[in-house]
Amino acid sequence: MKFFCLGDSLTFGYGVSSADRWTYIASKESSFELVNMGICGDTSGGILIRVRELLNKLSASTTERRYIFAMGGCNDILYSGTSAGAKENMGAVIHNLLSSGEIPIIGIPMPISDGNYPNQWINTADYNYASGLISEYGNWLYEFCNSFGVFSIDF
Repeated sequence: MKFFCLGDSLTFGYGVSSADRWTYIASKESSFELVNMGICGDTSGGILIRVRELLNKLSASTTERRYIFAMGGCNDILYSGTSAGAKENMGAVIHNLLSSGEIPIIGIPMPISDGNYPNQWINTADYNYASGLISEYGNWLYEFCNSFGVFSIDF
C-alpha cells in the first residue's frame, strides 16, 4: 500500500541523510511504501495546491483509496507571524482529501525547541513568538482532525 507524504522540510527531512528520514525508515520497517513529496520551505498553501494536483492525477489511475499524509503550517507562521493562513489551508487540505474519498493522515508539527534551528535563521523570524503560535496551531490542528474523524500523528 502507498502513502503519499506531502509537507515541508519536516516531511522532506531537511538536514537528514535520506537513509535517516522518517519516511524512509517507516517504509523500511513496515509493509507500506511511503512516497516522500516534502519540499523544504513549503507553506500550507503550497501543500494545498500539491494535494489538489495529486488528487487529479490519482483520480484517473484507479478507484482504490490511498493514504495521503500532509503536514505543514510552521513556515506560514514563521513567515507571517500568524497561524490564520496555516489553519485555513490545512483545513482545506483535509476537506479536499475527505471529499475525494482518499484517507487523510495529518501530521501535527513538533514545537520549536530553544536553539533547535540553524543559527543563520535567527534574524529571519521571531522564534520565541513563533514557538507559542506553533504550539497553539498544533493543538488546533489536533482538535480539527478529531472533529472530522481524521487520524493525526503528533510528532
